[in-house]
Amino acid sequence: FYQGLIAGAVLAGFPLIVLGMQYNQSIGWESPYFFFVGSQFNYWGSIPVALGWVGVIMLLCLSGGLTWLRERLAAVGRTAFSNYILQTVIGTWIFYGHGLGLFGSVDRTGQALIVLAVWAFQLLISHWWLQQFRFGPLEWLWRTLVYLKSQPFRKVTA
Repeated sequence: FYQGLIAGAVLAGFPLIVLGMQYNQSIGWESPYFFFVGSQFNYWGSIPVALGWVGVIMLLCLSGGLTWLRERLAAVGRTAFSNYILQTVIGTWIFYGHGLGLFGSVDRTGQALIVLAVWAFQLLISHWWLQQFRFGPLEWLWRTLVYLKSQPFRKVTA
């Protein structure tokens, strides 16, 4: 089953996305063609690609391999709210005037490298954080607000 999800990503999803990127490149990323035609390839291709990633992750989990990666992905999942906000803060700091002000000056390759760097940072920091604390900072705040009582934050060390 999971191999089928991966095959769908490779055979349908990725080719659609590549086709859309080639189309967008050929029209110079011009509006409205990019928005109304070119982006459709990405929208429809993203569905099988997302399912393909589910297949990859499930096979990874079932195989028992790459324990270090599974632990870090689990940590990112347990701190998802904090990571979501952290991505926003990092992105605005890189691209807007209150930070580096790089909006409009980073090409697609640079953008992809920034994304990979942020993801790698979050894989490392989330795992480290959860070794020290029970929750991500925003997850802790959310739980405290929901239960109307301060939740234990630090891990108890023996």
